[in-house]
Amino acid sequence: MKPLTLLIILLMTLAALGQGNDQKSQNRLEELLVKNKLNHSEYCTAKNKAAVRFTESRNNSYNFSMKSVAEKQNLDSVIVSWMDEETGLLLPFMKSEYTYTASGKTEQEIHFFFDENTEVLLPELKMEYSYDASGNISGIQFFTWAISNQWVVEGKIVNTFNDDDSIAESLFYSWNGNTNSWLQEEKQEFEYDINGKLIRELSYTWNDGSGQFVAEGKEEYAYNSAGSKTQEMSYYWDAGLNQWTNTNKSTYTFNENNERILSEYFSLDESNQLTAIGKTEYTFSNGVVAQSMHYEKDEGSNGWFIVGKYDYTYDEFGNMVQELGYYWDKDANQYVYESKINIAYDHTCLISDLNFPMSILEDDEFFGIANHKVDSIVGLVWIDGIDEWFTFLKSIYYYSESNITDVNNFDKQTVKVYPNPVQDYLYMVMPDNSMSFKFEVFDITGHLLLNKYATSNTPVNMRGISPGMYLYRITTLQNEVVRGKLIKN
Repeated sequence: MKPLTLLIILLMTLAALGQGNDQKSQNRLEELLVKNKLNHSEYCTAKNKAAVRFTESRNNSYNFSMKSVAEKQNLDSVIVSWMDEETGLLLPFMKSEYTYTASGKTEQEIHFFFDENTEVLLPELKMEYSYDASGNISGIQFFTWAISNQWVVEGKIVNTFNDDDSIAESLFYSWNGNTNSWLQEEKQEFEYDINGKLIRELSYTWNDGSGQFVAEGKEEYAYNSAGSKTQEMSYYWDAGLNQWTNTNKSTYTFNENNERILSEYFSLDESNQLTAIGKTEYTFSNGVVAQSMHYEKDEGSNGWFIVGKYDYTYDEFGNMVQELGYYWDKDANQYVYESKINIAYDHTCLISDLNFPMSILEDDEFFGIANHKVDSIVGLVWIDGIDEWFTFLKSIYYYSESNITDVNNFDKQTVKVYPNPVQDYLYMVMPDNSMSFKFEVFDITGHLLLNKYATSNTPVNMRGISPGMYLYRITTLQNEVVRGKLIKN
Protein backbone atom coordinates (compact mmCIF):
# COMPACT_ATOMS: atom_id res chain seq x y z
CA MET A 1 0.00 0.00 0.00
CA LYS A 2 1.39 3.40 -0.96
CA PRO A 3 2.15 6.04 1.68
CA LEU A 4 -1.03 7.88 2.59
CA THR A 5 -2.87 6.10 -0.20
CA LEU A 6 -6.12 6.24 1.73
CA LEU A 7 -5.98 10.00 2.05
CA ILE A 8 -5.22 10.41 -1.62
CA ILE A 9 -8.09 8.14 -2.62
CA LEU A 10 -10.72 9.18 -0.13
CA LEU A 11 -9.92 12.79 0.59
CA MET A 12 -9.06 13.55 -3.05
CA THR A 13 -6.74 16.45 -2.31
CA LEU A 14 -4.32 17.78 0.28
CA ALA A 15 -3.22 21.32 1.05
CA ALA A 16 -0.25 22.77 2.87
CA LEU A 17 -1.22 23.99 6.32
CA GLY A 18 -0.20 24.29 9.95
CA GLN A 19 2.88 25.51 11.78
CA GLY A 20 5.11 23.24 13.84
CA ASN A 21 6.56 24.34 17.15
CA ASP A 22 10.08 23.90 15.86
CA GLN A 23 11.70 23.99 12.43
CA LYS A 24 12.22 20.25 12.25
CA SER A 25 8.53 19.57 12.86
CA GLN A 26 7.56 22.22 10.32
CA ASN A 27 9.86 20.75 7.70
CA ARG A 28 8.46 17.26 8.26
CA LEU A 29 4.90 18.55 8.03
CA GLU A 30 5.57 20.44 4.82
CA GLU A 31 7.47 17.50 3.34
CA LEU A 32 4.61 15.14 4.16
CA LEU A 33 1.94 17.38 2.67
CA VAL A 34 3.86 18.30 -0.46
CA LYS A 35 4.74 14.66 -1.05
CA ASN A 36 1.06 13.70 -1.10
CA LYS A 37 -0.48 16.83 -2.58
CA LEU A 38 -2.88 16.34 -5.49
CA ASN A 39 -3.97 19.61 -7.07
CA HIS A 40 -7.31 20.16 -8.73
CA SER A 41 -5.99 19.90 -12.28
CA GLU A 42 -4.31 16.56 -11.57
CA TYR A 43 -7.43 15.41 -9.74
CA CYS A 44 -9.67 16.15 -12.73
CA THR A 45 -7.28 14.50 -15.14
CA ALA A 46 -7.04 11.42 -12.96
CA LYS A 47 -10.83 11.14 -12.78
CA ASN A 48 -11.13 11.53 -16.56
CA LYS A 49 -8.66 8.72 -17.15
CA ALA A 50 -10.11 6.52 -14.42
CA ALA A 51 -13.68 6.71 -15.63
CA VAL A 52 -12.99 4.46 -18.59
CA ARG A 53 -12.11 1.59 -16.22
CA PHE A 54 -15.77 1.12 -15.35
CA THR A 55 -16.03 -2.15 -17.27
CA GLU A 56 -13.81 -3.96 -14.75
CA SER A 57 -14.94 -2.12 -11.63
CA ARG A 58 -18.66 -2.61 -12.23
CA ASN A 59 -18.06 -6.33 -11.69
CA ASN A 60 -16.11 -5.68 -8.50
CA SER A 61 -16.36 -8.41 -5.89
CA TYR A 62 -18.29 -6.14 -3.54
CA ASN A 63 -21.42 -6.62 -5.69
CA PHE A 64 -22.50 -9.83 -3.95
CA SER A 65 -25.35 -8.18 -2.04
CA MET A 66 -28.75 -9.84 -1.85
CA LYS A 67 -30.37 -6.41 -1.69
CA SER A 68 -32.09 -4.86 -4.67
CA VAL A 69 -30.97 -1.46 -5.93
CA ALA A 70 -33.98 0.17 -4.26
CA GLU A 71 -33.00 -1.34 -0.92
CA LYS A 72 -29.41 -0.14 -1.01
CA GLN A 73 -28.17 3.07 0.58
CA ASN A 74 -26.43 5.59 -1.66
CA LEU A 75 -23.31 7.51 -0.78
CA ASP A 76 -24.83 10.97 -1.19
CA SER A 77 -21.92 13.21 -0.31
CA VAL A 78 -18.46 13.50 1.20
CA ILE A 79 -17.27 16.56 3.09
CA VAL A 80 -13.55 17.08 3.62
CA SER A 81 -12.42 19.51 6.32
CA TRP A 82 -8.92 20.73 7.01
CA MET A 83 -7.30 22.51 9.92
CA ASP A 84 -7.35 26.29 9.57
CA GLU A 85 -4.04 27.59 10.91
CA GLU A 86 -5.53 30.88 12.10
CA THR A 87 -8.52 29.55 14.04
CA GLY A 88 -7.22 26.06 14.81
CA LEU A 89 -10.59 24.66 13.69
CA LEU A 90 -11.45 22.01 11.14
CA LEU A 91 -13.20 23.93 8.37
CA PRO A 92 -14.87 22.55 5.21
CA PHE A 93 -12.40 22.52 2.34
CA MET A 94 -14.09 20.32 -0.25
CA LYS A 95 -17.47 18.68 -0.80
CA SER A 96 -18.60 16.09 -3.32
CA GLU A 97 -22.26 15.32 -4.03
CA TYR A 98 -23.54 12.29 -5.95
CA THR A 99 -26.82 11.32 -7.60
CA TYR A 100 -27.80 7.96 -9.11
CA THR A 101 -30.12 6.54 -11.73
CA ALA A 102 -33.04 4.30 -10.82
CA SER A 103 -30.81 1.32 -11.57
CA GLY A 104 -28.18 2.52 -9.10
CA LYS A 105 -25.59 3.82 -11.57
CA THR A 106 -23.76 7.09 -11.07
CA GLU A 107 -25.75 9.86 -12.74
CA GLN A 108 -23.92 12.99 -11.64
CA GLU A 109 -21.04 14.17 -9.47
CA ILE A 110 -20.66 17.77 -8.31
CA HIS A 111 -17.50 18.90 -6.54
CA PHE A 112 -17.27 22.05 -4.44
CA PHE A 113 -14.09 23.74 -3.25
CA PHE A 114 -13.44 26.36 -0.60
CA ASP A 115 -13.22 29.90 -1.94
CA GLU A 116 -10.83 32.06 0.09
CA ASN A 117 -12.51 35.29 -0.98
CA THR A 118 -16.06 34.41 0.01
CA GLU A 119 -15.00 31.80 2.60
CA VAL A 120 -17.69 29.39 1.42
CA LEU A 121 -17.77 26.19 -0.61
CA LEU A 122 -18.49 27.02 -4.25
CA PRO A 123 -19.30 24.61 -7.09
CA GLU A 124 -16.37 24.03 -9.39
CA LEU A 125 -16.69 20.77 -11.31
CA LYS A 126 -19.66 18.70 -12.50
CA MET A 127 -19.58 15.33 -14.22
CA GLU A 128 -22.62 13.78 -15.96
CA TYR A 129 -22.60 10.10 -16.95
CA SER A 130 -24.47 8.38 -19.78
CA TYR A 131 -24.78 4.63 -20.41
CA ASP A 132 -25.38 2.27 -23.29
CA ALA A 133 -27.93 -0.55 -23.37
CA SER A 134 -25.47 -2.92 -21.66
CA GLY A 135 -24.89 -0.54 -18.77
CA ASN A 136 -21.42 0.58 -19.85
CA ILE A 137 -20.43 4.23 -19.49
CA SER A 138 -20.81 5.51 -23.04
CA GLY A 139 -19.98 9.10 -22.18
CA ILE A 140 -19.00 11.59 -19.50
CA GLN A 141 -19.53 15.31 -19.86
CA PHE A 142 -17.58 17.82 -17.76
CA PHE A 143 -18.71 21.28 -16.67
CA THR A 144 -17.07 24.06 -14.69
CA TRP A 145 -18.80 26.78 -12.69
CA ALA A 146 -18.49 30.17 -14.39
CA ILE A 147 -18.45 33.65 -12.88
CA SER A 148 -21.90 34.06 -14.40
CA ASN A 149 -23.08 31.55 -11.76
CA GLN A 150 -23.93 28.82 -14.20
CA TRP A 151 -22.40 25.59 -15.44
CA VAL A 152 -20.34 25.85 -18.62
CA VAL A 153 -19.45 22.75 -20.62
CA GLU A 154 -15.69 22.09 -20.75
CA GLY A 155 -15.16 18.63 -22.20
CA LYS A 156 -16.42 15.13 -22.70
CA ILE A 157 -15.33 11.52 -23.01
CA VAL A 158 -16.93 9.16 -25.53
CA ASN A 159 -16.35 5.44 -25.01
CA THR A 160 -16.83 2.48 -27.32
CA PHE A 161 -16.86 -1.15 -26.20
CA ASN A 162 -16.07 -4.61 -27.52
CA ASP A 163 -18.67 -7.36 -27.81
CA ASP A 164 -17.73 -8.62 -24.33
CA ASP A 165 -18.36 -5.12 -22.90
CA SER A 166 -14.67 -4.43 -22.33
CA ILE A 167 -13.62 -0.86 -23.08
CA ALA A 168 -12.13 -0.56 -26.58
CA GLU A 169 -11.57 3.15 -27.12
CA SER A 170 -12.00 6.48 -25.37
CA LEU A 171 -12.06 9.83 -27.14
CA PHE A 172 -11.45 13.04 -25.21
CA TYR A 173 -12.91 16.33 -26.47
CA SER A 174 -12.82 19.95 -25.33
CA TRP A 175 -15.58 22.46 -26.04
CA ASN A 176 -14.77 25.53 -28.12
CA GLY A 177 -17.16 28.26 -27.02
CA ASN A 178 -16.19 30.54 -29.89
CA THR A 179 -17.14 28.10 -32.62
CA ASN A 180 -19.66 26.14 -30.53
CA SER A 181 -18.04 22.88 -31.55
CA TRP A 182 -16.18 19.94 -30.03
CA LEU A 183 -12.41 19.73 -30.54
CA GLN A 184 -10.62 16.38 -30.50
CA GLU A 185 -7.87 16.31 -27.87
CA GLU A 186 -6.82 12.77 -26.95
CA LYS A 187 -7.56 9.15 -27.66
CA GLN A 188 -6.95 5.95 -25.71
CA GLU A 189 -7.07 2.42 -27.12
CA PHE A 190 -7.23 -0.74 -25.00
CA GLU A 191 -6.06 -4.26 -25.86
CA TYR A 192 -6.71 -7.53 -23.99
CA ASP A 193 -5.39 -11.08 -23.84
CA ILE A 194 -7.48 -14.21 -24.42
CA ASN A 195 -8.50 -14.17 -20.74
CA GLY A 196 -9.91 -10.66 -21.02
CA LYS A 197 -7.09 -9.04 -19.03
CA LEU A 198 -5.99 -5.57 -20.08
CA ILE A 199 -2.48 -5.89 -21.51
CA ARG A 200 -1.95 -2.61 -23.36
CA GLU A 201 -3.11 1.02 -23.32
CA LEU A 202 -2.16 3.34 -26.16
CA SER A 203 -2.46 7.12 -25.82
CA TYR A 204 -2.63 9.62 -28.66
CA THR A 205 -2.92 13.40 -28.94
CA TRP A 206 -4.64 15.25 -31.77
CA ASN A 207 -2.34 17.16 -34.12
CA ASP A 208 -4.14 20.07 -35.79
CA GLY A 209 -1.43 20.41 -38.42
CA SER A 210 -1.66 16.86 -39.73
CA GLY A 211 -5.34 16.49 -38.86
CA GLN A 212 -4.78 13.13 -37.19
CA PHE A 213 -3.91 11.49 -33.88
CA VAL A 214 -0.22 11.14 -33.03
CA ALA A 215 1.14 8.43 -30.73
CA GLU A 216 2.17 9.75 -27.33
CA GLY A 217 2.35 7.02 -24.67
CA LYS A 218 1.93 3.32 -24.05
CA GLU A 219 1.35 1.17 -20.96
CA GLU A 220 1.83 -2.60 -21.04
CA TYR A 221 0.80 -5.10 -18.35
CA ALA A 222 1.65 -8.70 -17.50
CA TYR A 223 -0.12 -11.09 -15.11
CA ASN A 224 0.53 -14.32 -13.26
CA SER A 225 -1.58 -17.46 -13.59
CA ALA A 226 -3.88 -16.23 -10.81
CA GLY A 227 -4.67 -13.07 -12.78
CA SER A 228 -2.70 -10.65 -10.58
CA LYS A 229 -0.67 -7.93 -12.26
CA THR A 230 3.07 -8.69 -12.13
CA GLN A 231 4.48 -5.91 -14.31
CA GLU A 232 3.71 -2.45 -15.68
CA MET A 233 5.82 -0.89 -18.43
CA SER A 234 5.54 2.76 -19.50
CA TYR A 235 6.71 4.13 -22.87
CA TYR A 236 6.66 7.38 -24.78
CA TRP A 237 6.78 7.74 -28.55
CA ASP A 238 10.10 9.17 -29.72
CA ALA A 239 9.20 10.87 -33.01
CA GLY A 240 12.86 11.50 -33.81
CA LEU A 241 13.80 7.83 -33.55
CA ASN A 242 10.36 6.74 -34.75
CA GLN A 243 10.10 4.18 -31.95
CA TRP A 244 8.74 3.54 -28.47
CA THR A 245 11.12 4.39 -25.64
CA ASN A 246 10.74 2.78 -22.23
CA THR A 247 10.57 5.27 -19.33
CA ASN A 248 9.39 3.39 -16.24
CA LYS A 249 8.78 -0.12 -15.03
CA SER A 250 7.09 -1.58 -11.96
CA THR A 251 7.22 -5.26 -11.02
CA TYR A 252 5.16 -7.09 -8.40
CA THR A 253 6.02 -10.35 -6.65
CA PHE A 254 3.43 -12.60 -4.99
CA ASN A 255 3.61 -15.42 -2.47
CA GLU A 256 1.91 -18.81 -2.70
CA ASN A 257 -1.35 -17.21 -1.47
CA ASN A 258 -1.21 -14.70 -4.33
CA GLU A 259 -0.53 -11.87 -1.86
CA ARG A 260 1.73 -9.11 -3.14
CA ILE A 261 4.87 -9.19 -1.02
CA LEU A 262 7.16 -6.96 -3.09
CA SER A 263 6.80 -3.96 -5.41
CA GLU A 264 9.86 -2.72 -7.29
CA TYR A 265 10.12 0.53 -9.26
CA PHE A 266 12.53 1.35 -12.10
CA SER A 267 13.27 4.52 -14.06
CA LEU A 268 15.64 5.65 -16.79
CA ASP A 269 19.06 6.75 -15.59
CA GLU A 270 21.47 9.14 -17.31
CA SER A 271 22.63 6.37 -19.63
CA ASN A 272 19.02 5.64 -20.65
CA GLN A 273 19.01 2.33 -18.79
CA LEU A 274 16.18 1.19 -16.53
CA THR A 275 17.53 1.31 -12.99
CA ALA A 276 15.89 0.38 -9.72
CA ILE A 277 14.90 3.47 -7.73
CA GLY A 278 12.58 2.16 -5.03
CA LYS A 279 10.84 -0.85 -3.57
CA THR A 280 8.15 -1.74 -1.04
CA GLU A 281 8.06 -4.96 0.96
CA TYR A 282 4.76 -6.20 2.43
CA THR A 283 4.12 -8.43 5.41
CA PHE A 284 0.79 -10.26 5.68
CA SER A 285 -1.11 -11.59 8.67
CA ASN A 286 -4.38 -13.52 8.38
CA GLY A 287 -4.72 -12.56 4.74
CA VAL A 288 -4.32 -8.78 5.15
CA VAL A 289 -1.35 -6.42 4.92
CA ALA A 290 0.10 -5.92 8.38
CA GLN A 291 3.12 -3.80 7.43
CA SER A 292 4.80 -2.21 4.43
CA MET A 293 8.47 -1.21 4.34
CA HIS A 294 9.60 1.46 1.84
CA TYR A 295 13.12 1.74 0.43
CA GLU A 296 14.98 3.95 -2.04
CA LYS A 297 18.18 3.26 -3.97
CA ASP A 298 21.39 4.94 -2.81
CA GLU A 299 23.09 6.05 -6.02
CA GLY A 300 26.46 6.29 -4.31
CA SER A 301 26.65 2.80 -2.83
CA ASN A 302 24.02 1.27 -5.13
CA GLY A 303 22.47 -0.18 -2.00
CA TRP A 304 19.01 0.20 -0.47
CA PHE A 305 18.22 2.56 2.39
CA ILE A 306 15.03 2.59 4.41
CA VAL A 307 12.68 5.54 3.90
CA GLY A 308 9.85 4.57 6.21
CA LYS A 309 7.24 2.01 7.09
CA TYR A 310 3.48 1.73 7.62
CA ASP A 311 1.68 -0.48 10.14
CA TYR A 312 -1.95 -1.43 9.52
CA THR A 313 -4.55 -2.32 12.16
CA TYR A 314 -7.89 -4.06 11.53
CA ASP A 315 -11.03 -4.65 13.54
CA GLU A 316 -12.64 -8.04 14.14
CA PHE A 317 -14.54 -7.77 10.84
CA GLY A 318 -11.44 -7.21 8.72
CA ASN A 319 -11.91 -3.45 8.26
CA MET A 320 -8.73 -1.40 8.31
CA VAL A 321 -9.12 1.01 11.22
CA GLN A 322 -5.68 2.60 11.27
CA GLU A 323 -2.67 3.25 9.09
CA LEU A 324 0.34 4.36 11.14
CA GLY A 325 3.28 5.83 9.23
CA TYR A 326 6.91 6.27 10.28
CA TYR A 327 9.91 7.81 8.58
CA TRP A 328 13.48 6.72 9.18
CA ASP A 329 15.49 9.40 10.99
CA LYS A 330 19.05 8.94 9.75
CA ASP A 331 20.50 11.17 12.44
CA ALA A 332 18.78 9.39 15.32
CA ASN A 333 19.01 6.00 13.55
CA GLN A 334 15.43 5.12 14.43
CA TYR A 335 11.83 5.24 13.22
CA VAL A 336 9.88 8.42 14.02
CA TYR A 337 6.13 8.92 13.86
CA GLU A 338 5.04 10.66 10.66
CA SER A 339 1.35 10.19 9.90
CA LYS A 340 -1.74 8.41 11.12
CA ILE A 341 -5.09 7.66 9.50
CA ASN A 342 -8.05 6.57 11.60
CA ILE A 343 -11.13 5.09 9.90
CA ALA A 344 -14.53 4.71 11.61
CA TYR A 345 -17.23 2.28 10.41
CA ASP A 346 -20.89 1.50 10.82
CA HIS A 347 -20.84 -2.25 11.48
CA THR A 348 -24.59 -2.60 11.01
CA CYS A 349 -24.24 -2.08 7.25
CA LEU A 350 -22.09 -4.11 4.85
CA ILE A 351 -20.29 -2.31 2.08
CA SER A 352 -22.16 -4.59 -0.34
CA ASP A 353 -25.43 -2.93 0.73
CA LEU A 354 -24.28 0.47 -0.54
CA ASN A 355 -24.20 2.27 -3.89
CA PHE A 356 -21.03 4.23 -4.61
CA PRO A 357 -20.20 6.88 -7.22
CA MET A 358 -17.90 6.07 -10.08
CA SER A 359 -14.94 7.87 -8.51
CA ILE A 360 -14.97 5.43 -5.58
CA LEU A 361 -15.96 2.36 -7.59
CA GLU A 362 -12.70 2.92 -9.45
CA ASP A 363 -10.60 2.57 -6.31
CA ASP A 364 -9.89 -1.11 -5.73
CA GLU A 365 -7.94 -0.26 -2.59
CA PHE A 366 -11.07 1.24 -1.03
CA PHE A 367 -12.81 -2.15 -1.25
CA GLY A 368 -9.63 -3.82 -0.06
CA ILE A 369 -9.69 -2.06 3.31
CA ALA A 370 -13.43 -1.78 4.04
CA ASN A 371 -16.03 -4.50 4.52
CA HIS A 372 -18.55 -2.20 6.22
CA LYS A 373 -19.90 1.29 5.71
CA VAL A 374 -17.22 3.95 6.16
CA ASP A 375 -18.39 6.80 8.40
CA SER A 376 -15.31 8.98 8.59
CA ILE A 377 -11.58 9.17 7.95
CA VAL A 378 -9.27 11.35 10.02
CA GLY A 379 -5.71 12.26 8.96
CA LEU A 380 -3.10 13.25 11.54
CA VAL A 381 0.60 14.17 11.49
CA TRP A 382 3.09 13.86 14.31
CA ILE A 383 4.64 17.08 15.65
CA ASP A 384 8.08 16.23 17.04
CA GLY A 385 8.58 19.38 19.06
CA ILE A 386 5.55 18.82 21.27
CA ASP A 387 5.25 15.05 20.77
CA GLU A 388 1.58 15.19 19.85
CA TRP A 389 -0.65 14.15 16.97
CA PHE A 390 -2.02 17.05 14.95
CA THR A 391 -5.37 16.52 13.21
CA PHE A 392 -5.24 18.25 9.85
CA LEU A 393 -7.89 16.51 7.74
CA LYS A 394 -11.26 14.86 8.29
CA SER A 395 -13.54 13.27 5.74
CA ILE A 396 -17.16 12.48 6.62
CA TYR A 397 -19.38 10.25 4.47
CA TYR A 398 -23.13 10.83 4.23
CA TYR A 399 -25.55 8.19 2.99
CA SER A 400 -29.20 8.15 1.98
CA GLU A 401 -31.75 6.38 4.12
CA SER A 402 -32.31 2.75 3.24
CA ASN A 403 -35.76 1.69 2.04
CA ILE A 404 -35.58 -1.23 4.43
CA THR A 405 -37.11 -0.57 7.83
CA ASP A 406 -34.64 -1.49 10.52
CA VAL A 407 -36.75 -3.17 13.22
CA ASN A 408 -39.45 -0.62 13.89
CA ASN A 409 -42.60 -2.75 13.83
CA PHE A 410 -41.38 -5.30 16.33
CA ASP A 411 -38.96 -5.21 19.20
CA LYS A 412 -35.50 -6.49 18.38
CA GLN A 413 -35.23 -7.86 21.89
CA THR A 414 -38.04 -10.32 21.15
CA VAL A 415 -36.03 -11.92 18.33
CA LYS A 416 -33.85 -14.69 19.66
CA VAL A 417 -31.06 -16.46 17.77
CA TYR A 418 -29.65 -19.51 19.58
CA PRO A 419 -27.42 -21.23 20.43
CA ASN A 420 -24.69 -18.66 19.94
CA PRO A 421 -21.95 -19.92 19.68
CA VAL A 422 -23.43 -22.62 17.45
CA GLN A 423 -22.03 -25.97 16.34
CA ASP A 424 -24.68 -27.91 14.42
CA TYR A 425 -28.12 -26.29 14.21
CA LEU A 426 -29.24 -22.70 14.75
CA TYR A 427 -32.77 -21.57 15.69
CA MET A 428 -34.56 -18.23 15.39
CA VAL A 429 -37.50 -17.32 17.62
CA MET A 430 -39.70 -14.53 16.24
CA PRO A 431 -42.46 -12.52 17.96
CA ASP A 432 -45.02 -14.40 15.87
CA ASN A 433 -44.36 -18.13 15.47
CA SER A 434 -46.00 -18.10 12.03
CA MET A 435 -43.82 -15.24 10.78
CA SER A 436 -41.76 -16.11 7.70
CA PHE A 437 -38.35 -14.53 7.16
CA LYS A 438 -35.13 -14.77 5.19
CA PHE A 439 -32.02 -15.75 7.15
CA GLU A 440 -28.59 -14.89 5.75
CA VAL A 441 -25.06 -15.52 7.05
CA PHE A 442 -22.03 -13.53 5.83
CA ASP A 443 -18.34 -13.88 6.55
CA ILE A 444 -16.44 -10.87 7.92
CA THR A 445 -15.61 -9.71 4.38
CA GLY A 446 -19.33 -9.60 3.58
CA HIS A 447 -19.54 -12.65 1.30
CA LEU A 448 -22.86 -14.46 1.50
CA LEU A 449 -22.46 -18.02 2.82
CA LEU A 450 -26.02 -19.03 3.65
CA ASN A 451 -29.41 -17.89 2.39
CA LYS A 452 -32.53 -19.65 3.70
CA TYR A 453 -36.22 -18.88 4.13
CA ALA A 454 -37.66 -20.13 7.41
CA THR A 455 -40.24 -19.67 10.15
CA SER A 456 -39.83 -19.39 13.90
CA ASN A 457 -37.89 -22.31 15.46
CA THR A 458 -37.02 -23.85 12.10
CA PRO A 459 -33.59 -25.55 12.48
CA VAL A 460 -30.88 -24.14 10.21
CA ASN A 461 -28.01 -26.52 9.47
CA MET A 462 -24.68 -24.79 10.20
CA ARG A 463 -22.42 -27.82 9.84
CA GLY A 464 -21.12 -26.71 6.45
CA ILE A 465 -19.73 -23.43 7.81
CA SER A 466 -16.18 -23.31 9.15
CA PRO A 467 -15.48 -22.20 12.75
CA GLY A 468 -15.14 -18.44 13.15
CA MET A 469 -17.05 -15.18 13.54
CA TYR A 470 -19.86 -14.27 11.13
CA LEU A 471 -22.63 -11.75 10.59
CA TYR A 472 -26.28 -12.72 10.25
CA ARG A 473 -29.26 -10.84 8.88
CA ILE A 474 -32.95 -11.65 9.35
CA THR A 475 -35.37 -9.96 6.93
CA THR A 476 -39.13 -10.36 7.32
CA LEU A 477 -41.67 -10.17 4.51
CA GLN A 478 -42.43 -6.63 5.76
CA ASN A 479 -38.77 -5.67 5.19
CA GLU A 480 -38.04 -5.48 8.90
CA VAL A 481 -34.41 -6.31 9.60
CA VAL A 482 -32.45 -7.72 12.52
CA ARG A 483 -28.67 -7.98 12.33
CA GLY A 484 -26.13 -9.49 14.66
CA LYS A 485 -22.90 -11.41 15.20
CA LEU A 486 -22.63 -15.19 15.21
CA ILE A 487 -19.84 -17.47 16.37
CA LYS A 488 -19.47 -20.94 14.84
CA ASN A 489 -17.61 -23.55 16.89
